[in-house]
Amino acid sequence: MRKTATKLFLSSLFLSLFTIFAHAQTVVSGRVTDQKSGQGIPRVNVILKGTNIGTQTGDDGSFNLKVNGKGNKLVFTSVGYETAEAAISASPI
Repeated sequence: MRKTATKLFLSSLFLSLFTIFAHAQTVVSGRVTDQKSGQGIPRVNVILKGTNIGTQTGDDGSFNLKVNGKGNKLVFTSVGYETAEAAISASPI
């Protein structure tokens, strides 16, 4: 009986750890700038396409967004600018 309880506990522990790693999140960070001036644009909405996961840029145009693997593109919107999309990548865009 004790061996069965130990195996069940270890199996449950393994499944719990797998669930934690399976749901790990990645942080995407960047800076939104004006194409002409190169200045950071504050308060730009940054949304993971196809989800309701998003954030806004800070005063210098920078942002950090936790993504969970559900999307691979970011959508950027701001008053006075055209909507833009960018693929998530490890290199600067």
